[in-house]
Amino acid sequence: MKAESLQFLNNLLTTPSPSGHEVIASRLWRNYVKSFSNHETVDVMGNSSVEVAGTVSDGARFLLAAHIDEIGLMVTRISDDGLIRFRTIGGVHPEVLPGQKVILMSGSGDCSGMPGSENGGQRIPGIICWNAYSRHSKESPSIANLYIDIGYKTGMEVKNLVTPGDFAVVDSVPLYFGDNMLAGRALDDRLGVFIMTEVLKRYSECPGEVTLVGAATTMEEIGCIGAGTVAFNKNIKAALWIDLTYDTQLPDVEANTYGSHGIGGGPVLAVGSIINSILLQDLKDTACELEIPVQYEPCPGRTHTDGDSLFTAQGGLPQAGLFVAGRNVHSAVETVSLTDVENSINLLVEFFKNIPSNIDLRPL
Repeated sequence: MKAESLQFLNNLLTTPSPSGHEVIASRLWRNYVKSFSNHETVDVMGNSSVEVAGTVSDGARFLLAAHIDEIGLMVTRISDDGLIRFRTIGGVHPEVLPGQKVILMSGSGDCSGMPGSENGGQRIPGIICWNAYSRHSKESPSIANLYIDIGYKTGMEVKNLVTPGDFAVVDSVPLYFGDNMLAGRALDDRLGVFIMTEVLKRYSECPGEVTLVGAATTMEEIGCIGAGTVAFNKNIKAALWIDLTYDTQLPDVEANTYGSHGIGGGPVLAVGSIINSILLQDLKDTACELEIPVQYEPCPGRTHTDGDSLFTAQGGLPQAGLFVAGRNVHSAVETVSLTDVENSINLLVEFFKNIPSNIDLRPL
């Protein structure tokens, strides 16, 4: 993988942008893709979209989507002793929060001159604390007994910098380690955004018949909200989404229920009720031709991804989905195999290049 691409991935993974606050990451993405795409749009939900033209004029248009938001925390109250209480944005696991460093993005006050005050003086460093000597010491960490400390002793000092509604994310830098492994915050789903971006870039160099519409969607972590509008007024024929899933080959995971797919085993294809059988078979055939190993995640109902919103968008969209298996999902050290990432990119580029513009996706 090229150094430029890895630098872009690092930038994505270190940009604070939880659900509903995706502006910074979305700008980063649009600035990067503009050199090989066109027709940039941003809708009222914050979804960013670009296009890469196919070789057939007025041919079919396929949506390639990944959500650019991440989980996070939101300030609810500042106590007189300067400690900050919070609620979660999305599926945060309280057990992994104590002792974590955080970046608090303040929308009020003057933070200029503070350490970490880049981007208009809005970034405030802090730590998540849990008082193990309190009456809660025999309880597991919960949102009710955790707080953020930004290093001030009084509530008045903190209130000059922070206000309820401000958000925070865990401060984590990407770690490349072991046998081509990557760990970091926000791989769910900035990794999907990265894969989508690489597919758009490589497709632009040697396109097939169909036009690709790439979309960095918003608010997936709080209910797959943004993707519900991204396809409207774009004349999309079908959609493919990319997301992170759990490594079910770890101890004590119910593989009998969720399927057996693990890190390093190849792209994970969604199979299930709302997955178009023609697109799925084309993905399988392409993987076979390229000798790329694939795995499967059974989705008998909802996929719990943007696919649930895309399925009923624009009068109904045929769709397929691709996961990358990861460990420690929704933590500061989400872990994936970069071999799986490269295989996913190669599979999708070839898949889209082989789709005929007049493909019939109806379940006849």
